[in-house]
Amino acid sequence: KYLLRSRIGLRLDELTPPLEDRESFGLDALDAYQVRCRMLDLLLAGRTTDELLDLTRAQGILPPARQGELLFRGLHEQVTEFAAGVRALTGDLPPLEPLDLDVRVGEFRISGRLSGIWPDQLLRSRCAKRSGRDQMRLWIEHLLLNELHAERYPIRSVLATTDGALRLLPVEESGACLRLLLDFYWSGLRQPLKFFPRSSFAYAKKWELGSARNVWRGDYFPEGDDPYYRLSFGDADPLDGEFERVTRAILEPLLRHCEG
Repeated sequence: KYLLRSRIGLRLDELTPPLEDRESFGLDALDAYQVRCRMLDLLLAGRTTDELLDLTRAQGILPPARQGELLFRGLHEQVTEFAAGVRALTGDLPPLEPLDLDVRVGEFRISGRLSGIWPDQLLRSRCAKRSGRDQMRLWIEHLLLNELHAERYPIRSVLATTDGALRLLPVEESGACLRLLLDFYWSGLRQPLKFFPRSSFAYAKKWELGSARNVWRGDYFPEGDDPYYRLSFGDADPLDGEFERVTRAILEPLLRHCEG
């Protein structure tokens, strides 16, 4: 996707959906997720969500009247419980100061800032089920944290989601792991890389192509229907030997350092 969107400038999935011609009495998955994210941010910041109800109504996301309020309150109950679990992971301690990044890996240079770090771990949370994107993002930040290995800062990371907590152990070879990912990133800027967040992680559960194809071609939101993937690969099946090689190379180091 990045190759087509950022390097070539193609935008295939940004059409405005048509307006509904009937009243909605529920929330679709994306709207519900976005509301939960806003709630979680407010709760973790120690604020109330009272004004969020009015804001969400004004956006036209909620069903009208009492039905919309009941849906909102139901989401609030879920997020409040999840936020309590996230707070337990922090020990109710304040986060450490963000870490400034200026890391050189071969000919690559990575700069930026890492925040959301507590004395025991870097912590990320998402009020939804764990996704491949979440895990890859955490892995990259975890490698940077280990490569810096700053004094008084941890070298462990945690991803809290509604289906549990994923913990990452310290990585001795963080520089080599970063170099591997950067090499694949550079390759993906020149030609489509056969690594797909959902299908690749499905494959990695048992290292079976059948599991990946169930996600790629499945009846419920098949990953292969993504317009960028269709444009990149056409009618060809990208879940081949190259897919297996790339997925193993990227995910095996991550899985070796997973706990939970």
